[in-house]
Amino acid sequence: MRVVVTGGAGYVGSILVPMLIQRGHEVVVFDAYLYGTSGVRTVPELIGERVNLHVVRGTLEDPPATLLAGADAVIHLAGYSNDPTAEFSPKRTMVVNVTGTQKLLELAQAAQVERFVLASSASLYDREGESTDVLDETAEIVPQSTYSKSKQLCEDLLFDSAIPCPLAFRKGTIFGWSPRMRWDLVLNTMVRDALLSGTITVANAGLMWRPLLHVADAARAYVFAVEAHETLVKGQVFNVVQDNYEIKMVAAIVRELCDAFDYPVQIQLHPGVAKPRDYRISGAKLAKVGFTPRVTVSKGAFEIVEKASLWSKKALADPHGENISWLRVMAEVSDLLASGVRP
Repeated sequence: MRVVVTGGAGYVGSILVPMLIQRGHEVVVFDAYLYGTSGVRTVPELIGERVNLHVVRGTLEDPPATLLAGADAVIHLAGYSNDPTAEFSPKRTMVVNVTGTQKLLELAQAAQVERFVLASSASLYDREGESTDVLDETAEIVPQSTYSKSKQLCEDLLFDSAIPCPLAFRKGTIFGWSPRMRWDLVLNTMVRDALLSGTITVANAGLMWRPLLHVADAARAYVFAVEAHETLVKGQVFNVVQDNYEIKMVAAIVRELCDAFDYPVQIQLHPGVAKPRDYRISGAKLAKVGFTPRVTVSKGAFEIVEKASLWSKKALADPHGENISWLRVMAEVSDLLASGVRP
C-alpha cells in the first residue's frame, strides 16, 4: 500500500516508518520538522540506502493539495502531542490539532483514501483522580485539558467523515528508545533525571496509575491498523496499552536498572497535587481482534538506561529532547528575530 504518515519524523513515526517499508509498503512522510530531521535521516541506516520513502515537508495548517494522491491509508500522528505543549498556546493547538485534522480529512476524502488511522490518546479518560476503575472504550470521556479536548474533537471529525474505514487509537503514555528521542514522557524523564542528578522525583507518593505503552508496540499497532481486515477495525476506537502501572512501581524499576549500571539513584517523594492524573485502561478490545503489545516497562527501561548511559550530560539536558522546552527556545528565537536581533 501507499501509506502517508503525518509526523513521520517524530518519536513514534521514526520507529513506524522503517517497519512499514520493511513490510513492503510505500511510505510518504509529511512532517514540519519542528523537532528536527533525525527521525527521517536514520531510515536508510536502519533498512538500507534504497528505501521506498518519500518526504514532504509542510504543516497541518497548509497541507499540499496533492499530499494524499494515490494513498491507500493515512496514519495521522502529527500535532501537539502532550499537555505542556498544548497549553503553551491553546489557540494554536486547536488550529494545528483540530483544524489541521479537518483539512487532512478533506484531502483524504477528495483522494478517496480508504483507511484513516487517528492517533488519539488515553488521556481522554483522565478524571483528575476521581476514578481508578479500569476503563474500556465504552467508558464516558470527560477530557480535562486542551490536549485531550483537541483529541476528542479530532475523533468526532473522523467518525463524522465519509472515510470508508476510519479508526482511532487511544494510546497509553508512551516510553522507550527512539531515533527521535523524547525525554518528556514519564518513564523516559525518570531515566534522564536519574542519570543527570541521581534523583527521581515522584509526586503524590507515586500512587497514581498510568497506562503505559512502548514506542515500538505503538508502531506495531499502527502497522496492524493499516493491514488488518477492515471488518475488524472499521469505525472502531481502540485502547492501546501494555499494562497499567503505579508511578512508584515505575520509579522503583528505573532505580533498580540504574543501580545495575552503577548509577546510584534516590527516589524523592513530594507532596500531592490537588487533582493528579490517575487512570487505568483496558486493552482487551484490541487483543480480541488480534493485537497485543508485548514490551514491558522493565525491558523498555533497560534499553533506555543502556543507551542513555552513553550520552553526555549536555546531550541529555538538550532542550531539543523535551517538546515544551524546544517550543520555548523557538519562541525566544522568534522574538529576537522580530526585534532585529540575530541570535
